[in-house]
Amino acid sequence: MRVVRVGVKFCGGCNPRYDRNAAYEEIRDHFAAGQTESARDAVFEYAEEGASYDLLLVVGGCANCCASTEGYDVGGTVVVAEAGQVRRAIGEIERALG
Repeated sequence: MRVVRVGVKFCGGCNPRYDRNAAYEEIRDHFAAGQTESARDAVFEYAEEGASYDLLLVVGGCANCCASTEGYDVGGTVVVAEAGQVRRAIGEIERALG
């Protein structure tokens, strides 16, 4: 299996409706805890403009999810805008791991 590099971008937090950090930690910890066969093949890091990522995980605080994805070279984007989307995001990242 190949390593999937996941850049993590948070919105500015002007109107958070849930604990964005807890949502990110649940996603990250799912893979770090070895809960999937490909678990160790996902590497999470805070996204830096101009860097290349296989996926960009955008963690927005509300339904507007206004965090910009401009300036990132990514193969795909996974968006979480509410706590109920965490499981879907995990599934999208698992599919990217192949």
